[in-house]
Amino acid sequence: ATQALDHELLRSAFPTTPRVFLHRDPVRVLAKNLEHIGGRLLPGAIDPARLGLPPDGPFRMPFEEYATTVLAALTRAMLATDEAESGLFVDHAELPWPGLARIAAHFDLELDEQVHERLAERARLDAKHPERRYAEPDVPADPMLVELVARHFQGMTAELARRSRASEES
Repeated sequence: ATQALDHELLRSAFPTTPRVFLHRDPVRVLAKNLEHIGGRLLPGAIDPARLGLPPDGPFRMPFEEYATTVLAALTRAMLATDEAESGLFVDHAELPWPGLARIAAHFDLELDEQVHERLAERARLDAKHPERRYAEPDVPADPMLVELVARHFQGMTAELARRSRASEES
């Protein structure tokens, strides 16, 4: 996902390559990332200036705040793309179907029954723990994460949903 910060560079290098922006409820993304912290989320892994922070910013704030700042910066970068050429926006809630069908169509791929079944089976697995079945956590959202998202994502979640609907209709 951090490639979203380099969207313009990637777009200039590969102008005709179709793009897909897969997004998910940011509170759930944060909860999952705080459960299993990836290297790109560690303070200092991304130049703080690209996140709108001073050089020591990532090290002077609580980790949850920093993680929310990173996710919000990535989301802003996705939404900063020219809407006419922004690619396909897909909400994670659409997976596995109809989301995978929309993604395949975006890349002009036809899915035969065997590929369809293999994709469906793979989509049932947890990406971070492929030996496990994927399941949305059935726990209430952490109020602190809800507050952080409300503060950092002002209007972005609604815009992602709007772009997903617009992508679906086109």
